Amino acid sequence: MQLHDAHLAARMRGILELQVEERYLRKIKKTIFLDWVCIFLIIMSGPVRVLFNVIPGYSCNIIIFLLYTSALFIWISQVKRRLLQNEECKFLSGVAALMLFLMAVRTIKFDFLPSGSVYARYAWYLYYVPQTLAVLWMFFAVLYIGKPYHYQLERKWRILYIPAFILIGGIMTNDFHQLAFRFPDGIQNWGMEYTRGLLYILAIGWIVIFCAMILVITFSRCAFSQNRRKIWIPMIPLGIGGVYTIIYILSPKGLFPSLYKMAEVICFIFPAFMECLILARLLPSNDSYMDLWQVSSVGGGLMDFEGNIFYSSEKCLPVKKEQIITAKRKTVLLSDEQTILRSHEVSGGWGFWYKDISDILKLNRNLEDVGDVLVEENAMLEGAIRLSEKKIKVEEKNQLYNEIAREVSPQLKELNELLDSLEQNNQDIREKLCYGGVLNVYIKRCSNLLIMSRQSGVLNVGELWLALSESLEYMRLYGIKAYGEKKGEGSFTEKMQFWYMSLLKRL
Repeated sequence: MQLHDAHLAARMRGILELQVEERYLRKIKKTIFLDWVCIFLIIMSGPVRVLFNVIPGYSCNIIIFLLYTSALFIWISQVKRRLLQNEECKFLSGVAALMLFLMAVRTIKFDFLPSGSVYARYAWYLYYVPQTLAVLWMFFAVLYIGKPYHYQLERKWRILYIPAFILIGGIMTNDFHQLAFRFPDGIQNWGMEYTRGLLYILAIGWIVIFCAMILVITFSRCAFSQNRRKIWIPMIPLGIGGVYTIIYILSPKGLFPSLYKMAEVICFIFPAFMECLILARLLPSNDSYMDLWQVSSVGGGLMDFEGNIFYSSEKCLPVKKEQIITAKRKTVLLSDEQTILRSHEVSGGWGFWYKDISDILKLNRNLEDVGDVLVEENAMLEGAIRLSEKKIKVEEKNQLYNEIAREVSPQLKELNELLDSLEQNNQDIREKLCYGGVLNVYIKRCSNLLIMSRQSGVLNVGELWLALSESLEYMRLYGIKAYGEKKGEGSFTEKMQFWYMSLLKRL
């Protein structure tokens, strides 16, 4: 029976793994397909430009803007679906919005503003606003790698906005100092020829430095060493951007810069760089859930509301939808009686996990055994205590009897001699019996007083008077004139017994 159950569990496990792997592969294929759609839309901007260049009177810029807008919306929808941190999504959504702003400014500059005008020049300066902020927000996004779900970015990072706005302000005021772009033919002919200055170099350096920092952070915080080997993947868009920049500087009228303008390449490079980080698993996402569950030492998985398991770890056990629902409210003990199930509702289904309680059960059994031993030892200890108490009481009684014997030993000896003399000589028998009565009452009352004093530590006046009055009565029988009177009630310490005994001895 156990062999059959194990075989059935193994088959169910195999079917479950195949289903999970199929869903995982479908999800990966969908992501890759949509990425290729975005690349296709961006590549199409080149042929569109060539096509519209041969058709006089028409502009390609609006079509290109729509192509890039579609690609960016597809990409950001993918990002929101896959990224784990809400703040990461916000920053990357901001990057996409900045890229849309860049494409919108470029479209307005070429299609709606007079060529060579002041407005067109400032629209050109505006290009550097989104690209300066975009790379900063990309850097902020990767700072969330390895942080808790509700982590908030530390305030100290906001200081980076200061150099960013200084760069933006410097470029936007280039007309006054020309530190970013210099115009040899005068600022009125800015569109004819220009050279790049220190601020431009700083703006490019800003982008390069932050891209390098992003690579360093994602590489250092990557939890899986095999993913670090994929660092070359995000370097591909950076390499494309670097090659394009060199070609653009050396030959701005060349074939490639003519097909794809600088603003368009920037709108491709930044999102492509972040997407490659996600594909390389350097930026954690839902796409890497399969790997996460496979390397996880915790048994568990994700189930949708229809009861289909999407992800599971290697230690995942067969589980039913009803058990998952019950496990939300209370712990469910599985059939092996050594594993408990718990679950929590998440978006689209439930997350569930197992906990092996075999060690806890073993510990409980050991505690029960120890408890039984303690009960036995406690019973033995109680018996030993009772025996010890009895022994102490016997010893106390023996000490009391020995003390009584020592105290009345002379009187007992004298009484025995008196009784022996009666057997040998019957003369003065009455006198001897009366004297024997005096000795006997002394022995009796002395013993009683010793016992009472040891029990309570005090003597009642009434008891002491009874002892004294009985002794006086026997003395009168013996012929001794004796009289006593009691006044009042009370109690005395045990020392009064010695007074009584010494008094009788003197009498």
